[in-house]
Amino acid sequence: YSSLAPKLGQSLLELYIAFFHRVPDGNGLSYWISQLQGGKTIHEIADSFYAAGMTRSDLTGYSEKMTNTDFINLVYKNVLGDRKSTRLNSSHT
Repeated sequence: YSSLAPKLGQSLLELYIAFFHRVPDGNGLSYWISQLQGGKTIHEIADSFYAAGMTRSDLTGYSEKMTNTDFINLVYKNVLGDRKSTRLNSSHT
């Protein structure tokens, strides 16, 4: 983590938490740091997180039938907890 620019490392950690509602274990964090150092962008890593989340819908709550609003609400819940006031309705997306 120390070999990355602090802001990029923080973005990676926050993205992981947003997608998976937990901090990565040490090996996982090392892997994703190496992906960044190898040239993957944070956007490409986000795509990888989404794809991984789809394969483990039993753990993540992601599904093929999710709307954009459903996805955004799940990410909000992962980051902020289950706050009804932060939920978007379809008119916001």
